[in-house]
Amino acid sequence: MQILIVVNLFAPDFAGGASLYTDLSRELAARGHDVTVRTGYPYFPEWTDKSGQNGWRIRRSSEHGVRLERHGMYLPNPASAKERAVYELSFFLSLLRSFFRGRSPDAILAFSTMVSPVAVAVVTGKLRRRPVLVSVQDISSGGAAAARLVGGRVARIIQTIERRLYRSADHLLTITPEMVDKVHELCGDQCEVDYVPNWLSGSLADEIAALPSREHRAAGSTVRMLYSGNIAGKQALHAFCERIHATEADFELHIHGAGPGVEAIRRWWDEHRDPRFVFGQMGTDAEFVAAIDAADLFLITERPESDASYMPSKLIPAIAVGTPILAVCDPASPLGREVANADLGPMLTWDDVDRFPEVLATARDDEQHRRWRANCLDRAKAFERTTVIDQIEQGLERLVAARHH
Repeated sequence: MQILIVVNLFAPDFAGGASLYTDLSRELAARGHDVTVRTGYPYFPEWTDKSGQNGWRIRRSSEHGVRLERHGMYLPNPASAKERAVYELSFFLSLLRSFFRGRSPDAILAFSTMVSPVAVAVVTGKLRRRPVLVSVQDISSGGAAAARLVGGRVARIIQTIERRLYRSADHLLTITPEMVDKVHELCGDQCEVDYVPNWLSGSLADEIAALPSREHRAAGSTVRMLYSGNIAGKQALHAFCERIHATEADFELHIHGAGPGVEAIRRWWDEHRDPRFVFGQMGTDAEFVAAIDAADLFLITERPESDASYMPSKLIPAIAVGTPILAVCDPASPLGREVANADLGPMLTWDDVDRFPEVLATARDDEQHRRWRANCLDRAKAFERTTVIDQIEQGLERLVAARHH
């Protein structure tokens, strides 16, 4: 198949699903498909022009068998709703410049983390009469409201746009059963939505497979936690740090992150100088996997509003290593249900963060930690790379076959 993929993030971006979109594109190319990716210049999660090339010029290259087209966009202050709107519009208009370029693809795949890639995919599909598959990674209207970027009225406008775009796609995928329900609530039953989870990318799987085998170890007297990933409004990591700083608990929290919330946490630490918090950089896949392996608990925080509920992709490498999850979230969210149903580790709501010292005591229990570790490794099998990519490939093939008939 000739496949056009439209997405805002691609390597060397990391976090926000970038490694997955890159991995999928390269794997589809390795399977013999002709893959074109239209994306932005690298900027995430730092929200800065990392290549120094972001601008009007479209840069075309070939990487790992993938035809890559990078389009410039306005890079905003991510905390500004107005600048985020300009960011969306600029990317939409920038992508449209390639509309008439090249042969029509057999199928179009868009990842929905922002509105503009989906809009371009739908417009291209309608005008070129090609099927469109949309993978809903996060519902933008809910995420913007939960991050407190927009009020209810603006969120409803974004929601209306999303609804129309999703209804215009030929098929939808989303990454948790709870998200299937949310998409149906947004679009109605007329939208066909399948549950296809995210997966462990090939590069991370290779690094995890290379870890030296070791016997299970329980947490020591000082529980070592790791937070690694994007730091923004939806994570509310700053608020969690403030809460646990007020306790006398014996822990080390290693924070390896990037994003608009990093500076606020660093300024807070400069004021308090709590030695239990250790800051580091987000490094290579090998460094990421080694940091997970060294941790007793992998921390994932999520702002409590239910509309912020999405499945953080960083959960998957953590459980594949076998490091239990400490989730701070709404128990009804996809993350909360995943951790509770599979018993992947302890969970706190924002109302009971004061129980944090009790959680650390539980993590020091050898038998409990052993169970969590075994459950993580068992649950990680559900996110096996080949199986998930097979589902996406077959979904594209079905849409192409249906269009030909």
